[in-house]
Amino acid sequence: MSRSRSSKGLPWLVIGGIAIVAMVIVGAAMFMQPVPVHLTLDPISKQMVAEEETLTVQAVAHIEGAPADTLRFRLVAAPLGAKINSKTGVFTWKPAELQGKKSHRVELRVQSIGPQKAEASTKFTIVVN
Repeated sequence: MSRSRSSKGLPWLVIGGIAIVAMVIVGAAMFMQPVPVHLTLDPISKQMVAEEETLTVQAVAHIEGAPADTLRFRLVAAPLGAKINSKTGVFTWKPAELQGKKSHRVELRVQSIGPQKAEASTKFTIVVN
């Protein structure tokens, strides 16, 4: 076994006729490009509900580039008493008698809450009979 230096100044070792170059990495920096986040929200068709009946609608979002558990849903515009589960996207509303015989506009928004932000929204109409 003999030790020597390569022509580039790197130490190498000869063991049984095989040369092994020993390289020491002092420091390295890796630059990772963030994966783009693409978020969509399926459209919701016009809904019909009777007064004093509960309407339940599932908002469906699709996300690429981030985990699905980073999504948060919220109501941008909705009739009085409407709610949305921020994690599941389940919209519920039980219209009162005074809200009957009218159309009501709803706008839902979903956002990713990770380091890369993305959002999508959809609008739909509810007709109360």
